[in-house]
Amino acid sequence: MRLRGTAIKELPENFVVHGDLDLSGSAIERLPEKLTVGGDLDLSQTAIQKLPEDLIVHGDLCLGRNSIKKLPNNLKVGGVLDLSRMK
Repeated sequence: MRLRGTAIKELPENFVVHGDLDLSGSAIERLPEKLTVGGDLDLSQTAIQKLPEDLIVHGDLCLGRNSIKKLPNNLKVGGVLDLSRMK
C-alpha cells in the first residue's frame, strides 16, 4: 500500500496490510495498536515519535530521518531494521 507523501495522519485500529506499507514523507502522526505489515514498512521522514508495543513487520522496517527515541520491547521485525540517519 503506497501512501508516500500523502496527508494521512492515522490508520484504523487492528490494521493489517498483507504486502508493503510505504508511509514515507506522509503526515502520519501515530500508528494504530496491533498493526501488522506482511512486507516492508517505511516510516522514513515522518512525524512518528513512538511505535506501538505490538507492531509486527514481516519484512524490513525503515525508520530513517524521524524522531523515534525508543523501540518497543516486543517489536517484531522479520527483515532488516534500518535506523540510518535518525534525528
